[in-house]
Amino acid sequence: MQFYTNNICDIQHIFNKIENTVITVFNYKTPDLYKQIKSLRSDAIMITGSKSRILYKNAYKLPKKLLTLNIPILGICYGYQWLVKKTHGVIDTFPDKYHIYNKKLEINAPFKVPSKVYYFAHNDYITKLNDRWIPCITEDNQIWMAYEPTKNFIGVQFHPEKKTSSGLAFFRAWVQWIISLKNNQNKFVWKN
Repeated sequence: MQFYTNNICDIQHIFNKIENTVITVFNYKTPDLYKQIKSLRSDAIMITGSKSRILYKNAYKLPKKLLTLNIPILGICYGYQWLVKKTHGVIDTFPDKYHIYNKKLEINAPFKVPSKVYYFAHNDYITKLNDRWIPCITEDNQIWMAYEPTKNFIGVQFHPEKKTSSGLAFFRAWVQWIISLKNNQNKFVWKN
């Protein structure tokens, strides 16, 4: 399995423990990012968190064409917000700056992960998804995890990579989910 990600620091130590996976790293400002990722023919894309804020005018600009590669995309925090913004969802912001906390979560869809503690650190959060997205974990008016089944996009507001035990369980389940998609040729086929 080969994945593209834009941030390696916390993820590599977890993926070193997941057999048969390779990660290729590009940052947000990589020239011709879409072409480079397409040439890799990765099994999935992971768009991780960022110090940039999705609601700011100077937010990192990722090419919207990434959504057309017809491969699963996992958006983590900023990556999730980017996916939601590009698919016409609604993002809000906390009026009192940065929110940092840990929360125990059990994930039941689109794959299962037993109850683990996840780290949250963000200013902005998802409040509404377009009709194709399915909320998986919500609290108050925030959508902490969602899934877009027609494109195989998953978004999480938390950071699975920040806690080794949680990250290992989460990313192993995600990799197994991608393998199951690849085995069902009708749902996961590269477009030329």
